[in-house]
Amino acid sequence: MPDFDVRYSPTTNPDYVTHRLIRNPNYGGAPTVVPGACVIPVVERKIKPKFFVQLRKNVEENGFRNPIVLYNTPEGLLLSFGGSRLRVAKELGYNIPAIVVDYTGWYAWCSRVTPENCRSFFMDEPALFEFTETGVETHYSLERARRDMYDPAGMAWTEGVEEREFLEDEFPWLD
Repeated sequence: MPDFDVRYSPTTNPDYVTHRLIRNPNYGGAPTVVPGACVIPVVERKIKPKFFVQLRKNVEENGFRNPIVLYNTPEGLLLSFGGSRLRVAKELGYNIPAIVVDYTGWYAWCSRVTPENCRSFFMDEPALFEFTETGVETHYSLERARRDMYDPAGMAWTEGVEEREFLEDEFPWLD
């Protein structure tokens, strides 16, 4: 079993996060100490423009509501979850709170995150936040929570959602 701690860093410099952790070693990225994973560069895609305008405005007015999830490994500080918030933090030059799965011990000065206190670090509790053999798994997505159903376009959950038009504008390739 890998040796790591899960910690909370209230102010993380987003510029130190240049790579993403991918939980599929066949993806073709660089190897990492996290079992069953590899590392690829963070690529900022130009999608969801309206969403990012709203997110930037909200962060400027209210700060970050929730931490991102990072893995601190000998390969560097790797993004696991929270890419949109990371992108906005970089654009605004803001530090960002982070739950850090620390494989190096560098974050020992930070508060420990446990199954008992993990949800206290979020203003909006994620649908899933669980500790695993290699770190943590988390997400907010309702679509990801529907693991036993098949929806090839990934949009069936939007039927009847008031923001359907917004979703169609932001994700025009989905139909």
